[in-house]
Amino acid sequence: MAVDLMGGAERREGDRWVALPGAEPFNWRSYAIFGFLADVRNYSHSPVISPPRGLPADVSPEIGAAGGGLLAISWLTLEELLAYDYEIEFEDRRTIETDEDTWTFEASCPAGAGVRRPLRSLLGPRFFQELKRLKAFGAERIVFGFHSSEQAPTQREPGLYWVKWFSDKEDRAEPAELTETGWVRLGGKVADPSPRLIGPRIEPPEFEWYQSVPMRRNCGD
Repeated sequence: MAVDLMGGAERREGDRWVALPGAEPFNWRSYAIFGFLADVRNYSHSPVISPPRGLPADVSPEIGAAGGGLLAISWLTLEELLAYDYEIEFEDRRTIETDEDTWTFEASCPAGAGVRRPLRSLLGPRFFQELKRLKAFGAERIVFGFHSSEQAPTQREPGLYWVKWFSDKEDRAEPAELTETGWVRLGGKVADPSPRLIGPRIEPPEFEWYQSVPMRRNCGD
């Protein structure tokens, strides 16, 4: 299941924030960028500018109304995005794995098996072009969240689902319950704060959705 970013840009006018129509930030799929912005699908284990901060209390009405059901909601000012040190080096642990059915997908190498590189090269030229575009647009803050492309999060009904968690670096799934007030992990532990991936709903009789298969790792590619 793919994950996409949804969000908007705002600027300050007097004592309130107003939305900027047409300035939707980072509206293409890039897990390298998602990982840096909010530690979402951070297979590279890159530096993260900030953990998800939630919806700002003073968000503009238009953007606030569009955020229902999104995961890992956060916000960043353009000032902090422009000031960040993108020359910092880190161990890029992203890899491409192939299962026994020749499906390829992104995953993470073990620590020490990756390649050191500057953050700037991971994010790529398009990221910095987008910062320039947002600045020219007059944006001062971006507000964003994530959703699975398989199914819009607002369409999900309460029940049991197979999920993977943002806090789990291992690529594994477990059952969890979606209640009226949020996600609950097995044993009654409240989710933290919501899954990074949501699989099919578990219906009786229970079926296997996730299983371990032999992998061929290409760490450092």
